[in-house]
Amino acid sequence: MKKILTGVMLLAYFSLNAAAYFDGGAGMVSGPHGYFGTKLYLTMGSESFYLKPMFTSYKSDATKKADGTNGTFKTYAVRGGYDRDTYGVG
Repeated sequence: MKKILTGVMLLAYFSLNAAAYFDGGAGMVSGPHGYFGTKLYLTMGSESFYLKPMFTSYKSDATKKADGTNGTFKTYAVRGGYDRDTYGVG
């Protein structure tokens, strides 16, 4: 619930700026031995600052047998950056 509330607050903050922008995407991949991967992202920014929260999930029958888990690995990440004409940090 905290993640959703934080996302809504960031979305509201960036939408107040006239130069705000949004971009998002999703991708999926599959392969042998039950391999399946999903990636979701959303980029929110204004003029020179941006945040990019991402979610990635991979599942494979091979990893299920090797480590005793259900074979699903999930990753949550957030990237941020500040870009100017002469330099960028991120």
